[in-house]
Amino acid sequence: MTTRDQLISLVAVLLAVAGCGSTAADAPSVAATPEQSVTGGTPSPQDSPPAAAAAETPCGDAVRGQVQETLGLDSVPTPGSAWADNRYTCTYQTPMGPLVLSVTVEATDAAAQDHLETLRTELRATNPVSGRQDAYKNGGGVVVAHRDNLVLSVDASALPPEHLGPDHQSDTGVAIVLATGVLDGWTGHG
Repeated sequence: MTTRDQLISLVAVLLAVAGCGSTAADAPSVAATPEQSVTGGTPSPQDSPPAAAAAETPCGDAVRGQVQETLGLDSVPTPGSAWADNRYTCTYQTPMGPLVLSVTVEATDAAAQDHLETLRTELRATNPVSGRQDAYKNGGGVVVAHRDNLVLSVDASALPPEHLGPDHQSDTGVAIVLATGVLDGWTGHG
C-alpha cells in the first residue's frame, strides 16, 4: 500500500468517525491552527490532519533520541509541534538554540517534487546530500528532502555553526544526521 493509499484510507476513517455522534459544533478539527498547536510530543488525533503518521516522524522517539545523541544533551528533549496548511512542524528548544524539523504533505509525489524544488531555490539548497536521493543541503544548517508525497526540511541554522555535540559537527552535519533519521523512519511508507 502506498503512502497515498494509506492517506486516503486514513481520511475515510477520520471522516466516518467525525460523522458518528457529533454535530458540526462538537466535531473534532481535522487540522490544528497555529493557535491550537500541540506542545510536548505527538498531537492527538483530533489535532492532526490525515497523513499524520509519517509526517510526525520528526517528533517521534527515534528522532528525539538522535537529537539528544547528536547534540550531546543530558536528556531527551520534548519537542513542541503544530499542524498548519498540511505542514507538520516539530521544534526542539535546545540549550544551543531552536532546531526545527518540518514535513509538508502534498497530494501527489509530483506536487512534493515541485515543492522540494521551490524550497531548494528559496533556501539555496543546491548541494546534494551524499548517499541520499532527493536530499539537498545549503551549507548554512538546512537540509531539504523528498520521499513519495512528503517534503522534509531540517533547519539547524539557529545553532552554532560548528563544534556541536560529541562529534563536533557543523550545523549542516547535524541537519544531515537528523534528516537521515527521519528518512530512515519513513522506510516502509509508500
